[in-house]
Amino acid sequence: MIGKTIYEYDGFGFKFGMYASAIIEKESGTSISGLIKRMGIEGEATQAILQYFYGGAVAYEAHKKTGRKITMDEVADMLEQIGDQESVRIFNESLGVPKNSEAPMTEGPTQP
Repeated sequence: MIGKTIYEYDGFGFKFGMYASAIIEKESGTSISGLIKRMGIEGEATQAILQYFYGGAVAYEAHKKTGRKITMDEVADMLEQIGDQESVRIFNESLGVPKNSEAPMTEGPTQP
């Protein structure tokens, strides 16, 4: 399960925890670990990253009780707004990855 963390920005945010995990698993059709593995597969990485952050964005809106229905394209806009470096930081922190580690989504599996 992902760690319980909240990230707020101007007009949007992400909340990770059990509810976000449930949304992520429903949206992706796999466990969090399965989704992270997809982040390293060419042709599946971008969708997997969006699904991960989608869960966090939906959970954030539910937490704030805004009634706002988040879409995948809005999540893409959110990630573009905060940039790659901040997205990786959020991803790592939400999974409890030590600050000096590389994000699991930075390299795919090698093929023999």
